[in-house]
Amino acid sequence: MSPVVANVSHKLLLSAKPEKFKTENFYPLIIQIESGVKSLQIHSRLNVYLKLYKSDLDRITSGEKKLCELICSGLFSENLLNELVTNKRFPIYQLLEDEKFVVNRVLEMKDEPLLAMMTVSMLEEEYKKYTLEITDVFDQHIKTAYMKEIRDLFLYAADKVKEKELFRLVDYLIHFINWDNSFFSFYDTSFDIIPGHIRKVENRLSGPLRLTIKAYLSFHAHVHTLHRLLEKREQGKISTLSLLDWQTSVKSMLEKQFVTFFGRKRSSEYIQALDSILKLEFKI
Repeated sequence: MSPVVANVSHKLLLSAKPEKFKTENFYPLIIQIESGVKSLQIHSRLNVYLKLYKSDLDRITSGEKKLCELICSGLFSENLLNELVTNKRFPIYQLLEDEKFVVNRVLEMKDEPLLAMMTVSMLEEEYKKYTLEITDVFDQHIKTAYMKEIRDLFLYAADKVKEKELFRLVDYLIHFINWDNSFFSFYDTSFDIIPGHIRKVENRLSGPLRLTIKAYLSFHAHVHTLHRLLEKREQGKISTLSLLDWQTSVKSMLEKQFVTFFGRKRSSEYIQALDSILKLEFKI
């Protein structure tokens, strides 16, 4: 496969209806991709990444609330964008550079025939896929699998005299837990309060799901360490632990940590379980 070589840059979508602020027009920020295959424009996700940099934006905008809101929405004037880039203002300049880097990495994974077939929406979805927080992907996947299995246990135990305790436990989990919260929040809190009950339900889950839960909880225990090792926030980079991070560094870093704590065999099982979730969820 011959990787795509492209020129990736940021520009303002001047054809869009502008937002007015004082004497200037503010436009959406887009990513311009030029290659020998085709030319594409996709929306920048800078507004998503800026959520963690509120205090830095306050300094850039000198506390001007309206200007801060425009930037957080991904809108810039030509003069403002030029000033931010020319003077390498943190974190805007650094995030723009990291965004170009990530888009280039995504393009490198495609060959020219595949890129030639991609539409704007397809490329935007592909870019988004590689910048999502994988912690959330793991959590949602496991929560869905957990809820399916406890519903199956509920139906199984409903008319069985010897399974009344199991029925009461899963009935409580299904109908009295706020599943809008993350699986980790549920598990962490519940295990502190009713560890024996959670353990009884867990023992009735399938082997693969039990393994996946343990792998995820072990991953979650290292999330803050991984963030510190990557130093993304301090460098003004896209701060998610992404699929791209998993493929290039996080997977190997985590495996070393797991081997230290659990041994090589269990470490391999945990990494494989987490890797399988990403391959399934991202269809890779």
